Amino acid sequence: MRTWFRSQAAHGQPAVAPGVGVFGFVPLPGRVMAAILGSVGLYLLATEIAKRRFYRHPVSRSMKAAVSSR
Repeated sequence: MRTWFRSQAAHGQPAVAPGVGVFGFVPLPGRVMAAILGSVGLYLLATEIAKRRFYRHPVSRSMKAAVSSR
């Protein structure tokens, strides 16, 4: 199986499992793949920004008191 994937990669073909013809899969057009990768990239960027903003703000004293009194 590894040899098959390596031979596909060496010929510039996408690495797909043998037998995909049974299901009728076709490669995605370049624009669709670019849109998917762009969306994933923007999602990762947005989550990193949100995470940094969330952890940058210290917890207020009143919040600490409320948590420690439990």
